Amino acid sequence: MTTTIQVDARGFWATADAFGAWMGYLVEEIANRTPALHDPALRGIAQQWRVAAVVTDFGADAGELSDEQRSALRAIAVTARAKAESFGDLSTEQMRQWIILDGDPVAGGWAANGTLELARILEVADGFIALLDNQFPPDPSAGAWLLGTGEGYKVVRYRPEALAKPRWQRNKT
Repeated sequence: MTTTIQVDARGFWATADAFGAWMGYLVEEIANRTPALHDPALRGIAQQWRVAAVVTDFGADAGELSDEQRSALRAIAVTARAKAESFGDLSTEQMRQWIILDGDPVAGGWAANGTLELARILEVADGFIALLDNQFPPDPSAGAWLLGTGEGYKVVRYRPEALAKPRWQRNKT
């Protein structure tokens, strides 16, 4: 199971459980940051991502960010990453108990193979921070990046007919 994360016109695919956990850490940190909640755009993003943390199929799209919003979101992401790192691996039971929205758990309470390894969460976190920093690597010529597997940057290959327009631009007019 996979989903996507996008900032501006760049993004990547992520495994659903690692994505859900990363979104959970992000929205909890946004909730801890009163100044971030004064920005209506970040407040809206936080609510969308709270839902995406549970229903990972929705993915996460930060949309177009101002420099100030990008900076605020980056600071939040760095702190959220540190919290994930201090917590470590997550068992399925921990995922089920991590209630993030209306009684529903992060990633639907699912962890592939019974454990969500910290390395997989950090891959998604680092990819997200790289997007914010405009340091994310260029898209591979025949697909898109996949993170959250624990194996670093992997390529999701597209079918030849899908290569006519890059995935991150398909919904743009």
